[in-house]
Amino acid sequence: MKPTTIEAYIAQYEGQPAAAWLRRFADYMQHTYPYIPGVIAYQVPLYRFGGIEVGFWAAKKHFSFHTTAFDLLEELKAQLPPSATYSKSCARVSYDDEATIPVLLAMIDRIVAAYGGGEA
Repeated sequence: MKPTTIEAYIAQYEGQPAAAWLRRFADYMQHTYPYIPGVIAYQVPLYRFGGIEVGFWAAKKHFSFHTTAFDLLEELKAQLPPSATYSKSCARVSYDDEATIPVLLAMIDRIVAAYGGGEA
């Protein structure tokens, strides 16, 4: 059965490295930006505001950070380690590279500030 809540999405990864990463990002969004509701869309956690999406999901060997703030994704590339990989709207980092967590959380802050995710 496909998860319909962010909690259910995270629960399916319990016992795997992905669960801690997913929990960290979901908790950050809930506590820092409680006015930006999280939803499951495209079968992954997404947060939508100001015409922009920020999301994250788990893969077997990496954590994926998604945003449609393409300009800031380009900026993020300069801040992540050479081992990170990218697509048009996504940065992928290894679960072993926990030093990237604060970088990704700071990018969420930049995206929210730049694209009007201010408190409603």
